[in-house]
Amino acid sequence: DVWSRVARSYLIAGRVVEASAAFEEAVSLGEVSESTMDGLIAAYTAESRFAEASSAGSEFARRWPSAVASERAAWLAFRAADYDRAIVAYRAAAEQDPRSIKAWNGVGVCALNSWLLSDRLDGGAREEARRAFEQSLAVEPAQPQVEKLLRTYSP
Repeated sequence: DVWSRVARSYLIAGRVVEASAAFEEAVSLGEVSESTMDGLIAAYTAESRFAEASSAGSEFARRWPSAVASERAAWLAFRAADYDRAIVAYRAAAEQDPRSIKAWNGVGVCALNSWLLSDRLDGGAREEARRAFEQSLAVEPAQPQVEKLLRTYSP
């Protein structure tokens, strides 16, 4: 608990390198709480250490499952360019909260990227992207960027 408080103080002061080190020490000593893991993820993200933040985010979502935790883990995986892990986490977030436009849009973007990276050969990825964007628009119709993606990449 002591290391977590020290780490949180460093994070608040903007000393993210020291915060990361202190949070890592806290975790290594068994201080694995939601607050500690949340701080560790925030510190890694502030340092642009997205691979580490992604791993910590995935662990957070595993220990304390919620749509918000899954969406955060997905975003971090995406930032770390781990698109396979990102889409799995976005799918979990959409399953946990079917009204989450962040989750649906995340599934859509990841699937769209997969389709584009396949030289537009993976029709399943394209279809998943379309369905995810349509689901997002069903929840919140006022999303011009999503509408544009559908117009641009739909058959």
